[in-house]
Parts: sequence; C-alpha cells; structure tokens
Amino acid sequence: MHGGALFTVAEAASGRAFMETAYAHVLAAGWDPSGFRAVVRNAQIRFRRPARGEISAHARVLTPVEEWATTLQAEGKAVAQVTVDVQDTSGTLVAQMQVEWHVVSKSQPAAP
Repeated sequence: MHGGALFTVAEAASGRAFMETAYAHVLAAGWDPSGFRAVVRNAQIRFRRPARGEISAHARVLTPVEEWATTLQAEGKAVAQVTVDVQDTSGTLVAQMQVEWHVVSKSQPAAP
C-alpha cells in the first residue's frame, strides 16, 4: 500500500479521536463548539512494514483534555498530542504516527 494512503488514514483517525474528545469536553463545559478551530500543526509517521490487504488505524489522545482545555481557556490556543497505530488485516503494525493538533478559540470561552 502506498505510504501516502497510510498517512491519510492515520491523520484522519487522529482527527476523529481528537475531535470526539474535544467536542465532548466543549459541550460539557457549556462552550460554543463553533468558537474553536483545530488544525494539524505537525505530523510524523514511521513506516514499519509493508501493508497487506485492508488496514485499520487506532488513535489515542495523549494530552489530557483538562490540560489543553485549561491552556486554551487561559491563552486562546493549545496543543494536543495524538498517537496512531496502523495495522493490516494480519494484525501487523505497519505504521505509527504522532500528530500535534493546534487548537485556537475564535474568542475566549467563558469560564465554566
């Protein structure tokens, strides 16, 4: 499988994991979800083995939501780290990605 395809799948998985975590926190805190923007600031992938067949990506947000949300509220921006493991159908780890999400608020959120 082409490396660009592996990168795309891993980056998409990181975005879903981060946004699910972020959205849940934003709603619980009573903040307006439309007041935030998240973009990839940095992404590094390490290809470990050739992928055979279908692939799956499993992402974990490493930065605790309370940590980046507190920084976001205080400074209007924050960074969150996400890691992704990509496996093929045999369960072989074919790639690992580290993604840094940059989060900014369009305006300072109100204190919860």
